[in-house]
Order: sequence, then structure tokens, then C-alpha cells
Amino acid sequence: MPAPDDARSSLVKPPDERPLRIALTCYPTMGGSGVIATELGLALAERGHQVHMVCADVPERLRAHVNEKKESQHPGLLFHQVPVEEYLLPNMGSYPLALAVCLAQITREQGLDIWHLHYGVPHAVSAFLGQALLAQPTALATPVGPPFPSPTRPLARSVVTLHGTDVTGVGQSPSLREIHRFSLMACDALTVPSQFLRHAAYDLLQLPRELPISVIPNFVNTKVFAPAGPRSGSNADARPFTLCHASNFRPLKRIEDVIAIFAAVKRQTARSVRLLLIGEGPERPRMEALVTSLGLSGDVQFRGAQPTLTASLHESDVFLLPSQSESFGLAALEALSCGVPVVASRVGGLPEVIAEGPEETGFLFPVGDVAGMAGGILVLIADPQRHAHMAQRAREAVLARFQQSQRIADYEALYRRILATSRDLSAA
Repeated sequence: MPAPDDARSSLVKPPDERPLRIALTCYPTMGGSGVIATELGLALAERGHQVHMVCADVPERLRAHVNEKKESQHPGLLFHQVPVEEYLLPNMGSYPLALAVCLAQITREQGLDIWHLHYGVPHAVSAFLGQALLAQPTALATPVGPPFPSPTRPLARSVVTLHGTDVTGVGQSPSLREIHRFSLMACDALTVPSQFLRHAAYDLLQLPRELPISVIPNFVNTKVFAPAGPRSGSNADARPFTLCHASNFRPLKRIEDVIAIFAAVKRQTARSVRLLLIGEGPERPRMEALVTSLGLSGDVQFRGAQPTLTASLHESDVFLLPSQSESFGLAALEALSCGVPVVASRVGGLPEVIAEGPEETGFLFPVGDVAGMAGGILVLIADPQRHAHMAQRAREAVLARFQQSQRIADYEALYRRILATSRDLSAA
């Protein structure tokens, strides 16, 4: 880790209640890390903080809040596009370096308190480089704007939230693991959305056990993701029983299993059924061909990427997530919040989201258990009362454990805790 630096170690502690100046960085995609970062930024701005979204492009969930010039229309939130240029050398993208410069520049201009970076690769390295830039001001880096906590140089504390494959996949790549581990240890705080990912970070990245990693579960806006209303009455059985899946259409999501489960359900019930597939990704063309070959085109809808799942979830009776791996399962949480039970793989952080047993909110099965998952859905088709009770418990569980306000308060407390603590950079 870097050598200690007196100017960086002496922090003027901010009043507990003053609004903070926070930079949030994420990938501008529909993946869970980008969704959570954007929703966190919007919520923090609503609570009076000054929020700067610093990204390569406008995150999908933020698009409704910016104009055609990519200027934020949301009070308290500013969007900064990282100026990524085409690199002259092949396979040498400049995004990590440009992000480091951008974070340092905004900090000098705005006196940022916190950098919160979502997904560790390469954002933790960018944070480390950005802090190094702040520690060595140059003639081109003359501070302007509001006063800083230090009379000589701006300060910002870095928080990295690990989201999944930055631990279980790319983060432990032999070519990246050493620098990834080093940069994570240089951060002021690390968070993860599940106990599963916390243990994986220690085990797979070989982080020291004395390094704190806070578990702050993902959250959902329960006002936006709310049940559509009761589906009872004489027409309830006339409409198709609808299954839904949403993902980035990558192999680890096992979309072939989704289609196989649907086909099995269709064969074994007299009830009309249909399948909604939400998202885009490399597996989509192959899955479209598979649906056609199985003669299911009339019952399967490919709806592409959607800014929010709410409309499709309101049409759905069960959400399917038979993934190979899930660090948390944000889409499953959004389904539960809408009162849609989830049938999923018993992997990763999903058992922390989906309850089994007396308080069941869904069914969990081993990865690849197509017959078991289809059987679980058939149980719910055959027993509407059980389905209704499960849907009610799903909503209640989200209201009790995953509300947005609870988790935003957790992040605020984390920010203020690290700002109030002297930064010790002497330990490796």
C-alpha cells in the first residue's frame, strides 16, 4: 500500500449532518451493479447530498433523468462523462486511466468527500491512481471552487462495492488478481451485497481476514416495484400463466434451461402458459433459434432490454432465475417486490434473497435441475391459494429487509464513519 502522507492522513471531520459530495462510478449497462449505483445516486440526491455520476456513458437507469445533451435534470445530481478516447495501441483501452484523471479533476473542482465505485475491475485501480494524482498536485492541477478539508490538497475517500464476477470471475484472473487485490486493499472501505460474496472475496482474492468488508444488501424501490393488484375472479384462469426471465443473456444465466423449464411446464399442464424473456446479450440469437426449433415461438416473447422490469413483472406469475452463479440476484428481488414468486438455482447469494420453508417466497433447486424447477412451477399452477400466499410473503419480505431507505442509511453511515476516521496508509 502507499506510504503514509500527513496531508492525506489529517482530515477535518465534517459535521455529522452536513450534505456530502459524492462521486458514483459504474458501468453504463443494465447489469445489477449499474442499476444499484444509479438508484443509490438518485436516492442520495433526494436526501440532499451533492451526487456526481462519473461514467463512460449515461447509465441505463439514469437515462430518464438526463436530456439529449446528457445533462442531468435531477436536482442535486450531475452527470460527468469520462472522456474515453480511442487508444493508439491495440487492446489498450484508456478508460481506467481517463476515469482516474476525471475523478481527480472533479475532486479538485468540487471538493468531493467520497468516491463510491461499483464493480472492482478496473474501478479500484482507477481510484488508487486518482488518489495518487491528488497527492502529487502539479501546475495543471490548481484547486478552484469550494474550500477543501485540507488547506493544501483536496481529499476524497474511496469505497468499492464488489458485485460478483469482479470476485468470482475476472477479478481472480491470473493476469489481474495481484493488482486487483492490491488496489482493493488501498481503498478506505469495501462492501458486498451478500454474505456469500464476502466469503468469496476473502477466499478467492486472498484478502486478509482483518480487512473489513461490509455486507450491505442490494435494495429496491418498493414504490416503483409494487404488485399490480389481485388477479382473482372469473377471468383469472383464462389468461396465460406467465413465466418471466430477465438477464444479460450470457452463458452463466443458463437461458437454455429457462426455455427447457418452460417447455416441460407446457407439456404437463392444461393451463395456457407463456414465457417473457427480457434482455439482450450474446446468447439471444441462439436462444431464438432454439425456441423456433422447439415450436414455441407462439408462446415465447423476446422483449429485448427494458429500462425497468415493472411492466413485465406485472404480467408475470413466476420469475425464473436458473443461473450458474449469482452473487445476489437483483432481478429476483425486483420480482419479489412486485409479489412475483421466484424459482431459481440454490447458488451464491440467492438463498439470502429467496426464502424457503414456512415463510417461502419461492423455490430453490440445484443448478441444472430442469425437472425440479418445472415441478415447482406446476405446483403453483395447480394450487392458486399457495401461489397467492407465496406472492404476499414475497412482498412482505422485501418490505421488511430490502427497502431502499434502509440501505441508503447504511451507505450514509459508512461514508460518515470513514470520513470521521483518520486515514492510516502505513499498513500493507
